[in-house]
Amino acid sequence: ITGDITQKGLPDEFAAAVPSLSERYHVRPLWNARILKWLFEHSARKRHFGQVRMRLVKGRGDRIAGGYNTYGSGKGMAFVLQMFAAPNAERLVVDELFAHADAHGFAAMRGRVQPELLDALVRQRAILLRRSAAVVHTRNRELLTPLLGGNALITGLAAEAWTRLIGDEFS
Repeated sequence: ITGDITQKGLPDEFAAAVPSLSERYHVRPLWNARILKWLFEHSARKRHFGQVRMRLVKGRGDRIAGGYNTYGSGKGMAFVLQMFAAPNAERLVVDELFAHADAHGFAAMRGRVQPELLDALVRQRAILLRRSAAVVHTRNRELLTPLLGGNALITGLAAEAWTRLIGDEFS
């Protein structure tokens, strides 16, 4: 299932899949359909990076294996806003993302990546460059341990990258 963010039903189906795809993380946003719909609507207004597309990736038994949101136009760079994968479906989702980028003629992709997706990216022979980092301050060990151990969802929609304040122009 792929399409423009305005495609009837797709944002709702994507929003319905996100909470279960986020359950693998000990630290994650408490998203619901209303909040996700609001995030998707705002991210669609960020046109500096091109058209927003979303895709749900389905695996065996037509079950949702993951999904991603991308921005992009022309033959340049695609910006991956968010990528989710169910446990043991990382390679399928990453392979679909690369096929999507190839089909749209993108020369490269950029975006934050969760640790569990690294192996699938390496298998695609991706070249990974570090460009940004996250800053965390807490005295709460129960919060700090999963953050430092890579068991926290801090990418795209879970951070501030979806807002127009990051990478858009105002007239």
